[in-house]
Amino acid sequence: MYDVDQHTATVFIDNQSAMKLATDHVCQQRTKHIDIRFHFIRDHIKKGDVVLKYIPSSQNRADALTKPLSGVQISKLLF
Repeated sequence: MYDVDQHTATVFIDNQSAMKLATDHVCQQRTKHIDIRFHFIRDHIKKGDVVLKYIPSSQNRADALTKPLSGVQISKLLF
């Protein structure tokens, strides 16, 4: 689950739109209001400090702490 390289952080993400925004360097109509200084994650992705990997919501363990889920789903994620 963790990278062997100590200088690379892997971020597991279930939002494909957020992944596209973080890796796509084209300013689109709907995102042009976001100040460029808040796009620092793009620089870290480009340098290789951060790697984004897609994980389906049904397997994303962070959802157990951030979203209202049923007891069955929480059990699946935590155990």
